Amino acid sequence: VCAKLSPVSTPATIQEIELRRVLVRDALSLKSANTNYACSWFAARSGPNVFTKGWNGNVLVAWVQAGPYRQISWNVGGPLRRRTVDQSDIPTCSIPVLGDGAPAFGSSSTLPVSVQWARGSLPVGAPLAAAFGAGPAFVPSIRDALSPAIESADTTSLHSTSVPPRGVEATLSGRDPWLPSTPYGKLGTRFIAQDTRHWRATHGKKANLLMADASVRVLDDLNGDGFFNPGFPRPTGLDDAAIDREHGYRDGLVELNWLEVYSGSLLSTQTNIRTSCWD
Repeated sequence: VCAKLSPVSTPATIQEIELRRVLVRDALSLKSANTNYACSWFAARSGPNVFTKGWNGNVLVAWVQAGPYRQISWNVGGPLRRRTVDQSDIPTCSIPVLGDGAPAFGSSSTLPVSVQWARGSLPVGAPLAAAFGAGPAFVPSIRDALSPAIESADTTSLHSTSVPPRGVEATLSGRDPWLPSTPYGKLGTRFIAQDTRHWRATHGKKANLLMADASVRVLDDLNGDGFFNPGFPRPTGLDDAAIDREHGYRDGLVELNWLEVYSGSLLSTQTNIRTSCWD
């Protein structure tokens, strides 16, 4: 239904707003459609486009395209396909597809008009849920919150030689054993993982996650911030208010087991790199 709508102008016209109000009421609310789920970035974008640069000895040298990873054109592969899943290095039971959604993090997008129907209503100013994840991200420095990873870089910089185990504390010391050995673009060695702030603990401190093999995993929010940290450290130069407003993950506690919920950037390495669990 939403795909049939034309893009709104900026600012949106009264007619465009009214069309969407009627759409939400008639096509979603009256039919009891549920909208509290958010796609993974893999489901919406598959992965960043990889361009082969040649061979270095016996290793294929490939680079990722720089640019906004939320866009399909040139930068990412587009919606996830069965072929991509079948050819992936990652088991289907570890590829996330859909999960309990959160309001779009750091977004000022809110409902411009109230939506009412027989069984309830949505007020003006209600936060709008994220449609899908923001993709690969990293913490640039002690004073910077989580930022999109959009540099043009060797694909080896997107793969750690090992992965952060659940329950340990990620740091900004540069000595975490799961850091990649290849610099990320011109920024030096950085830990790159999925920005998972589009999912939120909605069942107490838990959330449900649908995987590519149709199984369901239950995520545990270990520190009570509502999110599920795949291994990002907390910037030490930000106070608590800035962390909640700009970063979301209140500490560096790793809450996702990558062998159960893969949180990397590429589903297929194409570079003879394999991820192993750090112990």
